[in-house]
Amino acid sequence: MENQTHNAMGASPCEAELQELMEQIDIMVSNKKLDWERKMRALETRLDLRDQELANAQTCLDQKGQEVGLLRQKLDSLEKCNLAMTQNYEGQLQTLKAQFSKLTNSFEKLRLHQMKQSKVRRKELPHLKEETPFELSNLNQKLE
Repeated sequence: MENQTHNAMGASPCEAELQELMEQIDIMVSNKKLDWERKMRALETRLDLRDQELANAQTCLDQKGQEVGLLRQKLDSLEKCNLAMTQNYEGQLQTLKAQFSKLTNSFEKLRLHQMKQSKVRRKELPHLKEETPFELSNLNQKLE
């Protein structure tokens, strides 16, 4: 019986110490849990902010992509317009070159014709010079 009393008394201080250790462990676990929860909330907040930043960046990227698409369409349109204008101007240039060539040929023919006529006139001129004094004398006689 004394043994039982001693065991009961001996167990009692161990149980009290064990109970105190269990309470300290519970407090430490609770503190650690609160610390982890606080860190988890901070990480979740940072993650939410990063998600929002990513969503904003994605929206901005989408808008820029649309702008690039519109600018690409405008560029294609302008290039087509420039190509059409270039082809039109090249056609006009070819027409003008052909007209210029015809005018140049006509001018050369006219110049050659005038040169021939000029030679013919020069050849006829001495003949006219001979006739001119005779005609002048005839005219003078008629006047008298």
